[in-house]
Amino acid sequence: MSDIDKIYYCNHCKNFLGELEELLFVEEGTSKGFCSEDCIEKFYQHLVDHFENLDKEYRKELGLSEESCLKFVGKPKLMEMVLSSPNEIWHTSNEIQEEYFSFIRKVTQKGEDPFYLIIICLIYDNKPSFILSATATRDNALIDKYRGEKKLDNNMVSTGEELGDVEEGFQTVEIE
Repeated sequence: MSDIDKIYYCNHCKNFLGELEELLFVEEGTSKGFCSEDCIEKFYQHLVDHFENLDKEYRKELGLSEESCLKFVGKPKLMEMVLSSPNEIWHTSNEIQEEYFSFIRKVTQKGEDPFYLIIICLIYDNKPSFILSATATRDNALIDKYRGEKKLDNNMVSTGEELGDVEEGFQTVEIE
């Protein structure tokens, strides 16, 4: 029984691991650990699907299914900009303390009206760790649906300034 305190396993594939350091974590305050990024993606796929469906429902309800700014979702430079320098960070948790965070950033692109990129993610070690969903919109009613229970001070989550000087509210990023 002396090794019982050294039982570590992947929460998705259930493989046992020899050392705690072999586990990957993506959620603060939970013991859910994984052996690989593939297992992380598979474990959270149901939440990714849920948030994608929720976005479709919101867009249908608000008549926003065809926004041109949706073409920018998933562009690495823009996604990094939202996560490293958001205008707003919102926190939501449920009754069993599962937490989700919404990062919101206003963006301008040449030839486009300003729009907002929204990323819902998990936090680990005070940093964004796993993206559950991303969307873009110009509609304030849709943005409000992604604002959580509590607005966080941007200093409460470690973000970076890897993109250089960021002007408050706007940044133009060239997208290939």
